[in-house]
Amino acid sequence: MARFMLLFHHQIGPLAPSGDSHRVRLEEFIDWASRLGADGRMLAGEKLTEEPGRNLQSSGGAVQVMDGPFAETKELTGGFIVIEAQDYDDAVAVAMGCPLLDHRGRVEVRQVDDRHH
Repeated sequence: MARFMLLFHHQIGPLAPSGDSHRVRLEEFIDWASRLGADGRMLAGEKLTEEPGRNLQSSGGAVQVMDGPFAETKELTGGFIVIEAQDYDDAVAVAMGCPLLDHRGRVEVRQVDDRHH
């Protein structure tokens, strides 16, 4: 089995859900992740803070540190989980069950490079 990281991206600003809508979305997500854990598919996971973090970029030999996502970005990476899957198709099938997709969110699927583990 291979390991895959699922990164969860959600809307920020006026398009972001709030109040009861946010609570319902969070409960749906927790239920989905709990089922993955009960099935033995989820190996790890964490929710990230709502602050946008920092981006590091090399430019002409110097490293620039910038706050948060670039101005054109309207989404935030809210968290991640690591799952076991047979291959990308299997990992995508798991990710397709994420309720975030029903709420204009995005799930990024990336394989963990086990050669350096």
